[in-house]
Amino acid sequence: DHTSDACATLAKKCRKTIIQWIDKGNPNVQHHLDILDGEQHSDECLQTAAQHFEAAINRAKQMDLVTDQAIACERYAECLQRHGKIEQAGQYFREACLLYECWEAQNKVTMVVERSSRLAGYNQL
Repeated sequence: DHTSDACATLAKKCRKTIIQWIDKGNPNVQHHLDILDGEQHSDECLQTAAQHFEAAINRAKQMDLVTDQAIACERYAECLQRHGKIEQAGQYFREACLLYECWEAQNKVTMVVERSSRLAGYNQL
């Protein structure tokens, strides 16, 4: 549909810009590229997507970017959920909530808890 196409076009443009920044030596954006690459592979190959999401989480953590780490955890959890990895998804949803709480983003915590509580066999926070 039109919305999906527009999002894909915007993601490609953002990815291209981030790559240009990395090529110019910007050390602070690699985790954004990792998130986009994780999203790109999330429906096709869980193993490849996992490598990108985990790299994004680790890089954001190393730079103490709590907000970006939370977003990467949430996106990875959603990827895992789509692939039926419910227990792992729950772990990353919980991590995202803890990070969002550090960020004092209570509305985001509520959204993630509501979404993750729909997982079969998932225990809420």
